Amino acid sequence: MSNSDKLTQKFNTILDKINDYQPDFSNEKITNAFHLARDGHKGQSRYSGDPFLMHPLSVAEMLADMKLDVDTIIAAILHDVAEDTDYTLEDIEENFGSEIKKMVDGVTKLGKVKHDGVERYVGSLKKTFLAMAEDARVILIRLADRAHNLLTVEVHSDKKSKRRAKESLEIYAEVAGNLEMNHLRRKIENRAV
Repeated sequence: MSNSDKLTQKFNTILDKINDYQPDFSNEKITNAFHLARDGHKGQSRYSGDPFLMHPLSVAEMLADMKLDVDTIIAAILHDVAEDTDYTLEDIEENFGSEIKKMVDGVTKLGKVKHDGVERYVGSLKKTFLAMAEDARVILIRLADRAHNLLTVEVHSDKKSKRRAKESLEIYAEVAGNLEMNHLRRKIENRAV
């Protein structure tokens, strides 16, 4: 199966999951998001060798499993577009509206919070992490993003892998637990060891 077929299959799985809990939704907007993200990430690969778009689609699928609203799932599909492609936040706003643009921007900003893993800063970082997200959906996208990124942590250097695992356990897993998103907390904890 070609990479294009795998991406389309993954996207169709997301549509099927949404349809299970919201059978009357219009798939036009989410399909447009898939096409924009596919175009933007064309030719990009993850360290694992997978097409880059498989990552945001996997994040979106986790959120569809949680039965989140379609706009949140669209923001998950687009969460790396403004940072890693030629598309801008303005392009996202023009095509998908200000709410989705704000979520994508929030996920990007949360990704730039620097974590050093030093225990005396952990409480402060958690507060910063939560305060930076005006919309709880931004935190959910970021948590799902981290959970999926932990699947490929072994392709990074040992030092980077250990740092990511530590910040995942100290910050992301705890934030997920505080939000009573225990399935995400368990995914992060299980993948961080």
